[in-house]
Amino acid sequence: MTQWTQRGRLLVPESDDDVVGEQHENDQVRDTYAYYGLAMYMAHVFEHEVVNLLVLARIAEAQKKGRADTAPTRTIWRDDEARS
Repeated sequence: MTQWTQRGRLLVPESDDDVVGEQHENDQVRDTYAYYGLAMYMAHVFEHEVVNLLVLARIAEAQKKGRADTAPTRTIWRDDEARS
């Protein structure tokens, strides 16, 4: 725990080492959360890009086979409705 002493009208810590140690811990916690947030953001971006590529591959496959309806979601929804 930091000990405080009064200098004039100000309260200042007796030892700057304690303050530096506490600040270092706070910086580590902040950095940990920042890196976690960055990693989660990058994972979501990657996941979204994989979905985009899969949809694009299905559209390209449908066009290659010469189907008129190239929207893969419509085909999926029709298949699901037919099963219900």
